Amino acid sequence: MRNNVLICTAMAITCCSTALAQSSAKATVGAARAVIKKYAPKYTAPIMDELCDKFKKSPEVAVGIADAYLYNQRDTAMAHRYLNIALSINSKYSPAYLLGGEIEESAKDTAKAIRWYERGIHTDPAAPECYLAYAKLISMKDPAKSQRKIEELLTHNPDYPVNLELAKMYERIGDNMEADSEEQKEAYGKSIEFYGKCNLDYIPKAKLESFGIMLYANSKDYVKAIEVAKFGIKKYHPVNGSFNRLAMMANFNLQRWSDVVLFGEALLKSDSTKISLDDYWNLARAYRNTQKYDKAISVSRQLTGNDSISDEKKLPVYLLIAQCRKDMGDWASAKREYESYMQKKGELGTITAYDLSEYAGMYLEQSKELNGEEKLQAYKEADAIYKEMADKFPNNIDFALINRLVINSKIEQGDFDAGLAGPIAEQLISVMLAKAERNTTDNARLVTAYNYMANYYLRKKKSDIKMSKAYFQKVLDIDPNDENARKAVTILK
Repeated sequence: MRNNVLICTAMAITCCSTALAQSSAKATVGAARAVIKKYAPKYTAPIMDELCDKFKKSPEVAVGIADAYLYNQRDTAMAHRYLNIALSINSKYSPAYLLGGEIEESAKDTAKAIRWYERGIHTDPAAPECYLAYAKLISMKDPAKSQRKIEELLTHNPDYPVNLELAKMYERIGDNMEADSEEQKEAYGKSIEFYGKCNLDYIPKAKLESFGIMLYANSKDYVKAIEVAKFGIKKYHPVNGSFNRLAMMANFNLQRWSDVVLFGEALLKSDSTKISLDDYWNLARAYRNTQKYDKAISVSRQLTGNDSISDEKKLPVYLLIAQCRKDMGDWASAKREYESYMQKKGELGTITAYDLSEYAGMYLEQSKELNGEEKLQAYKEADAIYKEMADKFPNNIDFALINRLVINSKIEQGDFDAGLAGPIAEQLISVMLAKAERNTTDNARLVTAYNYMANYYLRKKKSDIKMSKAYFQKVLDIDPNDENARKAVTILK
């Protein structure tokens, strides 16, 4: 049975060799590779020897056979054998030296690989392959030397795109560095530098994408990233997913909302790019910022209805929907959306001072369109929310109190005897004076509280001129240029 297998194998190889011998050198190498991949060297060697005899003036066949043994059989001995045949045919055939170095690299012998590449460079100084292989081999250990080796090529081949090769080299170095390390940032920075020296038209599509992404992520050069993205869109396809996403993201960071919408909508039309959740989220926010509220809500609903997104990650989307309803002036819907959002945050225990501020802001926005009792009720709703903020978030108490002071001053409508804002102003003063250091915002809040108390004592039914003057003086102690306080201190006796 075994003999039959060997006979069949031999017959198959013989048939292949007959076909190969009648082909061009390139076709012969392709067929030889298929045979070498399938059969053991002891069966294929005689056939390969025969092929080399038939193509005794073509080192291409011998190198192709050597390459097949190296990469399809991992047989360095057979690879060397046919490499030597190629060099005996033409000792100046550069691809042979390139393969010689690759054989030594596969054996982990860097020194021998370098010698092969050096011989190849010496043999054909204008051929780029050995320069590039040499540079790649040492690039991680000595990037500067690797760069010099590639730049040597310009002496013999001034038209070769050396800047492109250097850009790719430094990009590859960066890809192999620790993520977000200074070394990686430096490598990507150099890659960006050399890509920047290239004509965009000659940068391959995949590398053009890499260039744009590095501009965006590494150097934060959003304007240049957009330039690259637009070039890619124009050259490759109007709805190219990767370039439209790049343009969308870069414009998002520049807050160019109309352009975010432009490129985002083009991205959605791409039939070859998977649209990510972040894409939808960025587009939804851009729609809101361009007052396209219905579209913002529609895109947001796609996210809230997606079961693959956790409830926690959906929270910002629910807030965006509420904000859109508020921006539209649809107060009934806005209240429902905000209440739903706050309920969900409460269930997860993640309510923040910002959430409460947004919620209160909805009532304050609504109050601008109301009158009479309805307006007062909106103020009271907002005040209750800021009171909750003051109670729950001590670090934000001064922000909550200044808002409560302003709101309750409006509720009083000048009736200082109502006594609504007085205790709040006193509490705010106490909080501000307890601070070890005060910034400009702190002083402005303190002045507001002092002014309120000065007017409180001056204008209530049983006025207290002495206390009013004292508070106006406190205003001047902080802001000597306050003309109103200066006049009050002068006039009040």
